[in-house]
This record gives sequence, structure tokens and C-alpha cells, in this order.
Amino acid sequence: DSFMESIPSTLATNTSKRNLLKNIRDLYSAKGTSEGHKLFMRLLLGEDANVIYPTEYMMRPSDGNWRENQIIRASAFSGVRGEEVVGEKITGQTSGATANVRESTTILQGSASVTEFQIENLVGTFVTGEVIKGRSTSRDVNVSFTIEAMFASATVTNDGILHDAGEAITIETLGNEYAEAVVDVIKSGGVSGVVVDDVGSGYQVGDTLTFTNPSADSDAITATGFVAVVGGGFTQETGTLDDSDVTTDTIILESDSNFTEEPMDIILETKGVDFFVGDGVTRVFSLNNTATLTDTLTLYLDDVKTEQTAPNGDSVWSIEDTPYLVLSGTDSDATDAGDNILLEVDDAPQTGSVITLEQQEITFTKSPVDYTPENNIQIRVRGDTVNYILLDGTDGSSFTNAGSRLHTDQTATTIDSYKTSTDQIVLEESTFSTTGEIQKVVVTNSGRGYTDLPTVSVTSANGSGAALLAITNDIGAIESIKIKEPGLDYSATNPPDLTPRAHFVVKDVTGTFASGNTLTTHEGTVKGWDSSTQVLDTTFENVVRIDGEESGTFNQGIQLERGNTTGSLNTLLLEDVHTHDSDRYLCIDSTGSTTRGSRTIRKKVTVVENTLNTIADSTTDATLGEKIFAIDSVYEKSDFTASRLEFFRGDTYYFDLGDSSLYNADSTLNHELALA
Repeated sequence: DSFMESIPSTLATNTSKRNLLKNIRDLYSAKGTSEGHKLFMRLLLGEDANVIYPTEYMMRPSDGNWRENQIIRASAFSGVRGEEVVGEKITGQTSGATANVRESTTILQGSASVTEFQIENLVGTFVTGEVIKGRSTSRDVNVSFTIEAMFASATVTNDGILHDAGEAITIETLGNEYAEAVVDVIKSGGVSGVVVDDVGSGYQVGDTLTFTNPSADSDAITATGFVAVVGGGFTQETGTLDDSDVTTDTIILESDSNFTEEPMDIILETKGVDFFVGDGVTRVFSLNNTATLTDTLTLYLDDVKTEQTAPNGDSVWSIEDTPYLVLSGTDSDATDAGDNILLEVDDAPQTGSVITLEQQEITFTKSPVDYTPENNIQIRVRGDTVNYILLDGTDGSSFTNAGSRLHTDQTATTIDSYKTSTDQIVLEESTFSTTGEIQKVVVTNSGRGYTDLPTVSVTSANGSGAALLAITNDIGAIESIKIKEPGLDYSATNPPDLTPRAHFVVKDVTGTFASGNTLTTHEGTVKGWDSSTQVLDTTFENVVRIDGEESGTFNQGIQLERGNTTGSLNTLLLEDVHTHDSDRYLCIDSTGSTTRGSRTIRKKVTVVENTLNTIADSTTDATLGEKIFAIDSVYEKSDFTASRLEFFRGDTYYFDLGDSSLYNADSTLNHELALA
């Protein structure tokens, strides 16, 4: 009886008190457990209970220490180990900086061994190359280390686009070449435009663009757009431009052409709304005025749009498939069973309407979360806002243009809301074979929250074959860079350059790109290829090379012009550390340019004859008595040849031809100076 004192006399329906008495001891044995709670709920309320303990969804708070680890790297003196100063204070002998050592790790990079200290309570700044000292915990003496330079941080000067978090960054070959850097955080962004890769055919102005978000960007706000121009335009004639090879430039509108003519559609009247009021119990509602056969349905609860799927992935509501009238078969073998029965239209049954049997129903989900509409909540189901009159076709055989809208013969002049600087003059529909080809699309909403490019398709009644590519100005831009490995022997006065990968959206692709392929037009290697968005990832050296004018191999070197203040030859001084590409071109990164004034230069021309005296100076045999020109008495004595003449743009040159060595009593034997 003592067990039954806390049990009420009124229990849930269908509860057997006889069975309860027989098992009351077992019930009290389970008291306090999850199974016991479930039994009491069924016993008292007749409901199944889910028991959730707080520990199952408990969040563990952090320790509140948001600081990044501070590290220094140092070379230990002979016989010294980094572990000796863990927990001790170290002091810089030059800077006077101090810090406490938390951890010590010995790292081997190449043939160099270095000690890495994690430090805290830093006061001041340690200096590269200075000696730091600390008390040894094992020997009770001061031990010493030398601070080494490492690559500690990087600043983003060009954030680029379409990078991925964790993407490797190329570091200039300085220091010990062990430093590693990756993209740490990237920015989200939106679609800035759409490029037409393939024009397709059969499209119409107003066809809708569909942007499919990448799986990682399921929460991104989707971009929107439409087809703006189809058909052909006017291109400039060959030879219009200075570069006659360019024949694809189109004639565009003047900047003040801001109006456009919009065709006027014929639309149908429609009720297009089903209205219900929730009672807190009913989950299934039958549709009378709307159906998925003709409309895309949108549901509102108290005038708030409610999606079919909740943000956490749960199904909120669903709608059954349209129940069609179907065949059981066209013969005793049930041939064609399951096919729809259509209404015949003008001897063209393929264009008939599907026969439906009954109303569709919308069902609200009950589990795992109960989405049953609450009492007195207003439920509205709306069909499409506008329904148009559509064509069955413009001929009686192939049903050309079936599904296209029927326009009036009137147009409305409106301000062009989507004007761009490249708007062009477009020919009337069906003027040439380019009819229905997409020439331009407009992005009406760039969306936001993308970390990768979406794919783009076109929703069209008759169009097919188009390929569109989304482009961006900010998706995947680098927010910050992470130094994974700081390396050694780097200089603060000459830090290494960092070169992230280049990401290109490419069109007119033939073949495919494979990781590891080398570029033939530039210095670079393919790192990745996404065929769906046509994004090519490469290492890429963005330089402009200087080719010499000569053809063949010359060892002239690069020198400053001779018109300097000293009149002597001056060579270019390169950095102590520099690299060459495989083609051995020298890339000059200038910071500015200067232009000297024009000069007037006079040169005296004489004729020199090869004599025993000149042969004595030469190292190459030359014909005795041979004559050459000498400019300002300068010629190549080693092989008795005329010196090379150099002319500089903007200068004026005068050649003095008054020397008697140029002339002879027989005028036919005069030496005439001619420039080839």
C-alpha cells in the first residue's frame, strides 16, 4: 500500500490497475531513470515522452584566453637545450626585452637545428641576431641562445577573387626556403555579371536565369537575372579600328539613350488563392483554386511566407503530386499502362491538357517537429501572380514557338532600369539566323553570401543549348593570410614576396585542364579546374618581359645609354638575390621613368687602312690594305672591323665628311658613307 499512496485514483484511459498493482515494485525500481519517466507519463497522461538530459546538449565554455601563441626561434649555444629554460624568464642582451617560456621545441630544417620557444608576458621586442639568456632549470646556470629571423606575418595588397580557405601561397625563394603560407579567411560576395559562353537558340527576352548555389553556400541569398538581348546586332566593318584584325566590336548606343520599348503581354484573370484558418489540430487542407499543374505555389502563415523546408532541413509542409487520369492499358497485356490521358486539341493530341481527378492536398509535418498550424492562424496558398496566354505553335506541323507568350501590337516606352555602357543596337526578331541566340543577360540582384561561384542556367519555353558563366568582383577575396611555417633566415628589410594562385573564369574551352599541366603562354602551372563554373586555378607570374631586338644569340648584356653625365658605360645593378625564368628573360620592375632632352651630335668620319701597324694590334687575321670607316677614330682593332653605330630617338646626328681620307683624285674611287 505504501507504493500506491502517490498514485492518483484516476489514470490514463485503458490503463489496467490490476496490472499496475502487479508491477508497482518494478515501476518504483525504475523511478528517477529515463524509462521510469516514460512509464509515469504513459500511466498518468497516456502520452509517449522523449526524455532529454541537459548534459546531452551542454556547451563547454572556453577558458576565455583568446590570445594567439607568441613564438620566437633561436639557435642554442653549444651544449644547451631549449627544455632547460621552460618556465623561466629569458632576457635579450641587446634589446633588454623579457618573456617567460611556456614550451620549447627543437626543429630541424635542412641541416639547421633551431629551438622554437612559446613565450608569454612579453615586455619589449627581441632583435634578430641578439643573444638571449635564461636560467637553466637543470644546471642552475645561465644558458644562451641567438635570436633567428623568421617570416612572421604578411599583408594583403591585392585580395583577388575565388580563393579557398587553406589554399597554398607561393613564397619568394629567400631565407631557408622552408616558410609556408596559406589563405586563412576569405570574403563572401555576390555575382557581378554573367558571360555568354554559348549563345544557344530559341531564347526570348525575359527568359529567367536560375542560379544554383554551391553546396557550401546553401544559406546564400540567391542571385537573379534575365535574358536581355537575343538575336543579332551591328558590328564595325573591317578596318574601322587601327587594329584591322579586330572585327567583333559592336556599335553601341549613345550614353543618353535611356529609354526602352517593352512589349505588352496578354495575361489571364485568375483567382489563384486558397484560404484556410487553422484550428490547432488539422494538418491536411484541400486546394480548390490552385494546383501545381498550372502554378508554382507559395504558402503564407499570417501573411508571412513559409518555405517547404526549414533552415535546419526539416520538412515544414508538402503537397501531393497532381492526381492524373491514367491508362490501365491499351490492350489485354496492359500496354501503355500508367500513361496520362490527354484532351485532344485540333488533331494535335501531343498539345492536349492533362485530365486531373481530384483536388490536391497540402499537409503540414508533425514529426520530428510539429508544424501543425495553431488555432486561428490564417493560411493562404497563392499561385503564380501572373498567367499569360501562351502559343501552341506558329505552324501546324512542328509547333514552332510553342509555349511562347502572345504579345499585343503595342509597346510601352519606359526608362531602362538595367542600362549599361555596352548596350547595343539589336536587329528585329528573325532578321537573320541569329534569332533566339542570347547576346546579353542582366543580373538584377547579385545575391550575397557566396564563397564560390554558382552555376547558371536559363528557364525557357523553347530555348536550348546556351552556356552561361557567372563572374564576380569579390567572391573568395582574401581576408587574411596564415603563416603555417615561419622558416628561418628571413630579413625584415627584404621580406619575401607572396604570390597567391590566380583564378580565371575562362570561356570557349576546348579539351580539359588537368592539375600539373604547365601553361605555354605564361609562366604557371594548373592547380585546379572546375568544369561546372569553368574556373581555372593556376600559379601565375604576372610580368611583362623585355625581348631584345636582335634575332639569334648575343652576349651584349644590358647597359645604360651612353648619353650619361660621365660619358662612360654603366651597367644595371641587380639585387643580391634574384631569380630567372626558364627562358632566361630579365624582368625589370621599375618605380618610375625619366625622359632626357634631345641632343645634337656631330661625328667625324675617316677611312682607316689596314697596315703593318694595325695588323700588329689585331688578334684576327685581316687583309693587308683593306679599308674601313672609323667614326670619331674608333674602330675594332682586334679584328679590324668598323664599330657598331647606335642612335637614340629624339637626337639629331651630323656626320662630318670633310676628311681627305674619304676622297681620291679619281672620283670613282671616293669612299661614300651609306647607312643600310
